[in-house]
Formats: sequence, structure tokens, C-alpha cells
Amino acid sequence: TRAYASTKPGNAKLMTAAAPLIDSHCHLDFPVLRAGLAAELQRCAELGVERLVIPGVEPRNWEALIELAENHPQLWCCLGVHPWYTEQASEKVWDKLVRLARQHEAKVVAIGECGLDRMKGSLERQRPVFLRQIQLARELDKPLVIHAVRCHAEVYRILLTEGKGIAGVIHGFSGSLEEAQAYVSLGFRIGVGPTLTRSNSRLRQVVKALPAESMVLETDAPDMALAGLQRGEGLPRHVADVWELLAELREEGDDLRATLYRNSLELFGWAD
Repeated sequence: TRAYASTKPGNAKLMTAAAPLIDSHCHLDFPVLRAGLAAELQRCAELGVERLVIPGVEPRNWEALIELAENHPQLWCCLGVHPWYTEQASEKVWDKLVRLARQHEAKVVAIGECGLDRMKGSLERQRPVFLRQIQLARELDKPLVIHAVRCHAEVYRILLTEGKGIAGVIHGFSGSLEEAQAYVSLGFRIGVGPTLTRSNSRLRQVVKALPAESMVLETDAPDMALAGLQRGEGLPRHVADVWELLAELREEGDDLRATLYRNSLELFGWAD
């Protein structure tokens, strides 16, 4: 297998007759991407990226996020409170989330991103906000988009006791194979993103060992970027580069691509 660093970042091939791609997590609402939205969506279409999902981060931006998704047929969104913004959580906010999710059922496909982050803020402050969003996911019959940074054991324990029967994805995963398998055992999928393109990433061994049915593709653009690019330079089109490397690492082709597509359709309730 060639080293990814030997190729030019963002140089994925044009669309073939294979199954479409889905970027299950990108922040197209962030100003740096919003400015060039039309051109980026066109480039994604050329690369076979059929759908893109934008997670919610702050309650004050939810309406704008929904408007963006409703104005573009390729876009869907999630509503959630990121663990960095737990100070915005309140019962009024949760009432708003339920109201908006029900009013815009066709475009709101998940709750999140939510979760725990040991690198910023207090886990004690984050935990009840995460738990409330798990409850809302159950109430609304939506999957969870989970942000977990250096706290996989805590997130797993919460999902084990509070998340039974709820689908979801652990986005931007960079943990161990054992951690990934633990999530998969609960019915969660693993979000595979640009971290894969780093030559020293342990995610490379993880994705080779996981069942294909347990993974979905993502970019987390703009923050997460391909190897060779700077943080903040990520683009949704780079999901095609992540796909190409994943196929190369697993030595699989169209069947794997079709499985990944089906995984996202099932996750977000688009499957027939």
C-alpha cells in the first residue's frame, strides 16, 4: 500500500459508476465554507458525493442551519449542543430542539453533535447535557452524532446504560480497535475521516479490522484536514480522498463503497 503522503491532498478522481458517497459530518454552515458553498457543492457532485450532513453545534444557529439544508437538496442537518457549548443548554433550548425537529422532520436527521470532551471544559458539566440529548434522540426516534475526545470509556458506559436501542455514529474516531469494537457492539457506527490519511494514524489498523457495515465516511470540514493540509483547510470534497485510501487499505472496491453508502442511508433514516 502506498503512503498517502505521496499523493497530492484533495486530488481524488472524478465520479465513476460506483455507488455515491455521503459526507456524514461536515460544517458547511461555518463562514469559511459558507462563502464558497455553491462551488463546493458542485465539486462534490462531480466527485460522486450525493449527500452531506451538517451537525448542529450551538442552539442559536439551529434555524440558520435548517434554512441552509432546506435551500439545498444535497444537504441535511442535525440539531444538538456540542460539549464546548453546554452553557447554552436549558429546558427552553430542549423545547426548541423538539419543536424544530418535528417541524422540519424531512431535513433534521439526527441529534448532535453531542457528547464529552476531556480537552475542553468539565465532564461533570457536559454529562447532563449529553444525557438529555440521548433522551431526546429516543423521544424523537433520531440517531445520535457523538463527539468523544479522550473519554471513550465514559461515553461507552453512558451509552451502555442510557443509549440502548438508539442508533448513532462516533464521529471523527481516532481511538483504539478495542474502543471501536465496544461501540460497534452497542450498534453504533464509526465515523472515518481525514485522520486516516496520516501515515502514523492507528485508525488505519482499526478500519482494516472492523466490519464494513460498522463504518461511515466523513470529513468534519473545515477543522479536520487531509495529511499535507493545515487545520481549517478541510473541505467536504475530501470525503472522496478518505474513501480512496480506505478502499486501498482494505483492498476492496465497489462492494465496500456500496456498503458504506447503505450504512449512511440506514443511519440517517434514508433507507427504503
